[in-house]
Amino acid sequence: MQTDQPGGGKFTHRSAAYRNRFYISNKYKICYASVAKVANTGIKWWMAGIEGLTHDVEHVIVQQGLPKNPKAIHTAYPMVARHLVLDSFGQIKKLFDSKQYFCFSVVRNPYTRTFSAWADKVLTGIHIHTRKRLHGEAFYDKPILTIQDAVKGFESFVYWLESGPDALQSDRHWMPQFLLLRPDILGYDYIGKMENRDEIDQRLSSAVGEEHGGPFGKERVLN
Repeated sequence: MQTDQPGGGKFTHRSAAYRNRFYISNKYKICYASVAKVANTGIKWWMAGIEGLTHDVEHVIVQQGLPKNPKAIHTAYPMVARHLVLDSFGQIKKLFDSKQYFCFSVVRNPYTRTFSAWADKVLTGIHIHTRKRLHGEAFYDKPILTIQDAVKGFESFVYWLESGPDALQSDRHWMPQFLLLRPDILGYDYIGKMENRDEIDQRLSSAVGEEHGGPFGKERVLN
C-alpha cells in the first residue's frame, strides 16, 4: 500500500523507514516511535532501563566491539530485544489500533533537526551509508575550513533537500518527521516537543511510574 506525499513522492508501508523505529514495553504497555535526530538515543536507553535490559545492552556493545558511546544502543538494542521492536506497518497499525498501549513520540524544530543531521551525518563524513548515498553530489566532500565554508555547505545541503522527494526522503535522519510518524493514520496518545523536556519527563514518568523518572533526567555514560 502506498500513500501520496507532499512533493509528489510515495511512501510505502513496507518501507525501511519503519525498521528498528518502534519500540514497545509489554510490561508498561507503551510504544515509542523513534525519530532520528530527536533525542532518540536517550529515550532508547530509558526504554532499555524500564525493561531491565541496560546491562544486557552494555554487554552486547562490548561483546560486538561497538564504539563505547551511547549511540551504540541503536545497533545493540534490537540485538538484545528483537521481540520488543516492531518492524512491519501491519504490526504497528494493529498495536496502535488496539488502544492498549500508550503510544508516543518526540519531535523537534525542523530547522534545528535539519542542521543537526547535516552536522552529524554530512559534515563529519564518517557515516558510511551517508557517504554512499551522497557520493557525487556537488555539495558533498567539499572542504570546510572556515565559518563561511560551513554556511555555504549547509545552504547547498538544504537546496539539495528541496530538489525533490528523492533527496528529502532518502535518509531517515533528514526525512520530514510527519512522514516518519504518519500521525494521519497512526493515533498517537502523546507527541512531545524536544524543546519541552520537563513536560516529556512528566508525561512518561506518569505512564510507567515515578520511580523510573523520564528519559531526560540524567546523562548516560558508558563504562
